[in-house]
Parts: sequence; C-alpha cells; structure tokens
Amino acid sequence: SYILPQFVGCYAQIYNGKESVGLKISEEMIGYKFRKFASMQKPSSSGKKALTSKTKIRQKK
Repeated sequence: SYILPQFVGCYAQIYNGKESVGLKISEEMIGYKFRKFASMQKPSSSGKKALTSKTKIRQKK
C-alpha cells in the first residue's frame, strides 16, 4: 500500500512479520510504501560496546 495525502496526521500499525510497529504519518511520507517504515531488522547485538569518542567537549570559562 502507498501512503496517500489523506493519511497525513493519522496513526497506523504496520505488521512487519513479527510485531506491529506504530507510525504517525507525515507529509514527507506521501508516495512511499508503508513497508519502508516497518523495519524488519533489529540493531546488531554483537556484545561489543560502542567505541567512545576521543573528542572531549569543554565549556568556555
């Protein structure tokens, strides 16, 4: 299904094959398919922590 202009401001529940994903439709989504906004992949969980940045931010005195 494509997102039509009549859907702007509405909420939708999109089933991605495993669970439902809530979505509020905005004007930027018009013309796209609903499936684009219901990701089927989970973030990777390799067990490693994300590397911290070596950049330090200091406030000016």
